[in-house]
Amino acid sequence: MKTIGRIARITVLSAFVLSLAFSVQAQLKTPAASPHAHIKQTVGLTDVEIDYSRPSVKGREIFGGLVPYGKVWRTGANASTKISFGDDVTLNGESVPAGTYAFYAIPEEDEWTIIISTATDLWGASGYDQSKDLTRFKVKPAKLAEKIETFTIGFDELRNDSASLFLDWDHTRVAVKLEVPTDGKVISQIEELQDTPEFQNPNA
Repeated sequence: MKTIGRIARITVLSAFVLSLAFSVQAQLKTPAASPHAHIKQTVGLTDVEIDYSRPSVKGREIFGGLVPYGKVWRTGANASTKISFGDDVTLNGESVPAGTYAFYAIPEEDEWTIIISTATDLWGASGYDQSKDLTRFKVKPAKLAEKIETFTIGFDELRNDSASLFLDWDHTRVAVKLEVPTDGKVISQIEELQDTPEFQNPNA
């Protein structure tokens, strides 16, 4: 009986230690392999936000290797990259209404397909459905002399009504022209001001 009791105590103690280990593991935070990033850029009068994760090269072959040619890529890591527009915009001449979308790409050695998808709840490209595409268009990749270790999405060539939205990783840059409705928004503001008493009677 004593042996049975000792075994029972050891079993209970082992279960407690195992439970404690799981609890500590659940509370333990470690750095993400592909850190999360959230960027917000105002282009003219339009806010653009991008939510994505940033993998690094780490000595690997990227395009044509880690990221295969000819397959849909999440443009980052973990969940699919999300892009939000505060106003209706155009991307490389394609109309995109205000809203939030998944931002995918199909890399090729000489040409990429950029995809704006309405399916924003996918993990990476798993379950990707082309019928959910809002639009897709082709762009040419450019060769970078300097290696970009960590995948970066950003904005360049900022103007009152446009910007270049770029994806940089390893020795590759893909840029998309973003155009925003600045003139229309300014005209709308002027029209609204014309109806105010201050505008109609400036000396009142």
